[in-house]
Amino acid sequence: MKIILPAFLISVVLALSAKGQSHVIVGHDFDPFYYSDAGPGVQGACYDILKKLCDATEENCKFKIAPLRNMLRMLKEGEADIGCPLGPSPQRGRVYYYSEKVFDTRYSFFARPAVAKKIKDYDSLSQLKVGVFSPSMTEVSLQQVHEYMDKKFKIYPEKTVVNTLRKVENNSYDLAYANADVAKTWIKKNRSKLVEVTGLGEPTEYSIVFSRKKFSPAEFQKFQTKLRELQHSHALDEIAAKHNLKISLNDEPEEARNSRGSRRTPATKNP
Repeated sequence: MKIILPAFLISVVLALSAKGQSHVIVGHDFDPFYYSDAGPGVQGACYDILKKLCDATEENCKFKIAPLRNMLRMLKEGEADIGCPLGPSPQRGRVYYYSEKVFDTRYSFFARPAVAKKIKDYDSLSQLKVGVFSPSMTEVSLQQVHEYMDKKFKIYPEKTVVNTLRKVENNSYDLAYANADVAKTWIKKNRSKLVEVTGLGEPTEYSIVFSRKKFSPAEFQKFQTKLRELQHSHALDEIAAKHNLKISLNDEPEEARNSRGSRRTPATKNP
């Protein structure tokens, strides 16, 4: 019995651990993709999708929120396993596994109505002050416009999208360059009078990322498969509709979409 009992206990522990691993999921404050309210805690489209993925793979998942810079560090160093949302970047691709593109979204300019109506094209940005969340891929996109325009407008980096929008409201900046879905959500919730500048900006897509320190290629593929199954069941479309977002993932294989080239467009005067 002294030999059998320890063996039995070990088998129970192994069975329980095999049922589901524990994962730390982190996102940055980016409403409606991922955010935290005092009452309900972490919410957003990324949360809803990852909660379903964790349930589908029988994984135990703990959700955290952190500034973007900390989020990236946690994923790089293995302090967190999964992150969302994150835009495409060759440098980031060497550190994280990227899921198929999940969200269709865009970068856009926002301004007070009196300023917005004066902007007809990129030339109209000359001599204006433009705030942007930094460091971020939004900033990288704006830098491309800045170079194209021979640096004729000024860029002001901010630690959050909200700071950028508020400084446009109080007339510190002429424009904010931000993720359109995040800016529109903030404008609606805060009854702001800021408006989107039409005709300018750039489309982009966001993915779910997985730490290469915590996932093997096979383990990452397991989540990829479950993500695709969620799309086939229309669960992703339901989540996107709930948060007024658009899903990028569709029934066409990603290889076929990639063969046509990226949907991201270079900054031009008349995109």
